[in-house]
Amino acid sequence: APSYESIKNYRYSGEEMMRVEQNRMRMITGTQNEVKERILHLAQIMDVEEVVIATFADTMEDRLRSYELISDAFELVTVASNFK
Repeated sequence: APSYESIKNYRYSGEEMMRVEQNRMRMITGTQNEVKERILHLAQIMDVEEVVIATFADTMEDRLRSYELISDAFELVTVASNFK
């Protein structure tokens, strides 16, 4: 995968930008509490009891930190420390 440094100044075509905007509507981002509330809201309106989360980050440490924040927000037991 390309590094952040190699892509940060990439100029999107109109069609690519439309796709980026469409994908952003499918993402949940924000503070720990904002993400928790949006996940709970989405689960409620979709009438589901389980949610699968995929975090996209540049480093493994950032991904693990993201999962730790979600775990803390939902008061879950974390096992992420086992992967460090």
